[in-house]
Amino acid sequence: MDATRPYYKEPDLRCCPAATKPYTEGGWPPFGAWSVDPGDFLTKGDYGSYGINGWVETRNMTDGVGMSQENYLRRWKTPQVKGAGYVPLSMDAQWIDGWPGPTNEPPQYDGEPWQGRNNMARFCINRHNATTNSVFLDWSVSRVGLKQLWMFKWHRKYDTAGPWTMAGGAQPEDWPEWMRSFKDY
Repeated sequence: MDATRPYYKEPDLRCCPAATKPYTEGGWPPFGAWSVDPGDFLTKGDYGSYGINGWVETRNMTDGVGMSQENYLRRWKTPQVKGAGYVPLSMDAQWIDGWPGPTNEPPQYDGEPWQGRNNMARFCINRHNATTNSVFLDWSVSRVGLKQLWMFKWHRKYDTAGPWTMAGGAQPEDWPEWMRSFKDY
């Protein structure tokens, strides 16, 4: 948020048109926008309904998965990477950022607030008919299926054939009821 602030005049640019009302004003996932304490030194009271892939952030601070040396090495430190079109940069989200992992489980119901270290739930929200709007590290923009989220290269060591993918053995009945009819990829 802080890095992009000089480049836009309207704060609503940070919001999906389907999710403009902050949680603090009665909005709720999947159609609510996150908002941050005005005293936060980085976000200065910002609100929005898109979130950044925390694995692409370069600032050195504690993240949602712990700032171990191993996790630091998983981060993308440049956009000039092979397969940048498969590395999520930003997308519809419940929170300002997230650090998804291949074993993160899908939310049990549509709009379930993310909890603990299940960072994929921050992005797995059904605002757009089983899809989400995404910007990738190569600056391409695409609407992608919610089940497809587990197949992207979120960080350098991310297993794109993890347990929530067809390659990893996921079956339609493994998904929560609200996602079972969504397209498998």
